[in-house]
Amino acid sequence: MNLSPLLRPVKERNTLEQTIENLLAAVRLGAVGVGERLPAERDLSVQLGVSRMTLRAALQALADRGVVETRRGRAGGTTVVQDGPPVVDRDRAALRRADVLDLLAYRAVVEPGAAELAAARDITAADRMRLTDRLVDTTARKGRAARLADIQLHVLIGELSGSSLLAAAVAEVQIRLDDVLTALSNLAGPATADAQNGAVVRSILAGRAAEARQAMCDQLGSTASLILDALP
Repeated sequence: MNLSPLLRPVKERNTLEQTIENLLAAVRLGAVGVGERLPAERDLSVQLGVSRMTLRAALQALADRGVVETRRGRAGGTTVVQDGPPVVDRDRAALRRADVLDLLAYRAVVEPGAAELAAARDITAADRMRLTDRLVDTTARKGRAARLADIQLHVLIGELSGSSLLAAAVAEVQIRLDDVLTALSNLAGPATADAQNGAVVRSILAGRAAEARQAMCDQLGSTASLILDALP
């Protein structure tokens, strides 16, 4: 999975804290699985827009939490050893309805646009295969693994839009949405999720842009209704 959409350049005042949060998000959302290595420090620091000193401090913080293990030397590197905790540690009672509505409104603009642009582009055979494989993963997995597969499908659609800014926006939406679903006792997706994911992917592969936008709107509407019904 391409890490670029998840490893957003750090722009906030607390550079170290934001770097830790970005790396945790990449781990938690399955961009780097347990037993896999993070990219080299030089590449990570460039993607995040931080110094290697800040990156090393962030990696040390993750090591202290038991999320990664770093080995120095020619054969060294940083390996994920366990899934990270939630990016934002909230429970159901702490969710503010206004914040959730804000997120859902943002998502309703960002993700249909990404699907439309992805369908309008002449994507490569390799990307078509990646999209198909991601769709298969969403139906073949259960529980948390299914949620991660769904996240990776949506992030890939953002990437295939051809806009790095839009890809980053989709990744941000998925990170925040996962926090909400986790706070709602790991709320499962709607029963129609598999069929709706399939409709989105088929429209993209067929190059039907307007249909892809509508299919994504339909899916987002179902998920939004489920979330709003579950809010306290």
